[in-house]
Amino acid sequence: MEWINHSSNLGDVIDSHWIRQTEEAISTRVRTAKEQLRMETGKCQALVPSLQQSSRDLVGAITEHQKLMADVGALLKTISKSEDYDIPEVANFLQKYKAFSDLVSL
Repeated sequence: MEWINHSSNLGDVIDSHWIRQTEEAISTRVRTAKEQLRMETGKCQALVPSLQQSSRDLVGAITEHQKLMADVGALLKTISKSEDYDIPEVANFLQKYKAFSDLVSL
């Protein structure tokens, strides 16, 4: 957009022709921005069902995991507390699993 001619007098530059050109340039930019926004909004809306399904799948997996760990967790805690077994890996696993479980439950 050329809005300043080689003239040093702005009164010579800003006339009805300049105003129409400037208005058209602004209108074109606004239309372009609105079209880009419309396209991006469409892309986001198209992803919503997939994101919702992924969220449901994750919740289901975490629920199933928690059910399984309720049974296995009690067994592992019993083994880690038992003096008959010296399995440091079990205690290590329980410590890491507790940290993971705390993060997931937030």
